[in-house]
Amino acid sequence: MSDAPLKGWNHTPNVPLKVSPFFSWPPRPVEMVKWVFNSWFFVTEKLILVGIAFISFYWFQPPLEVTRTLAFGWVAEMFIRNVILMTLVAGGLHVYFYTFTKQGKALKYDARPLMKSGRQFTLGGQIRDNIFWTIASGVTVWTAY
Repeated sequence: MSDAPLKGWNHTPNVPLKVSPFFSWPPRPVEMVKWVFNSWFFVTEKLILVGIAFISFYWFQPPLEVTRTLAFGWVAEMFIRNVILMTLVAGGLHVYFYTFTKQGKALKYDARPLMKSGRQFTLGGQIRDNIFWTIASGVTVWTAY
């Protein structure tokens, strides 16, 4: 954390934020190799995301021969797959961080709890809005892409 927290902020990260050594000048080849090794060869967020992508592609993607022709069936199959993936990932993160509060408030930028209700929400609550807009907009665009 930085020395002087910002008013209204629970967490202020150290700045400047660290970036991959691939985007630093002058080039530091030893740090680049260490970064690749530590980022990709241990169980990390990147490795988990690549694993989810491979599993999704090889076991839950319609065959390319089928997708050559636009049809409701395979598009619906992909939409349902994407809803399930989004529910597992986003829902799992929500349960971990908000329901069980496993991280506490240590890295929360805004220490306030999620708003339960309010007129500013389309469906009357932040969680319902998040679910609706994630599926109606996010998953729909993701599937169309």
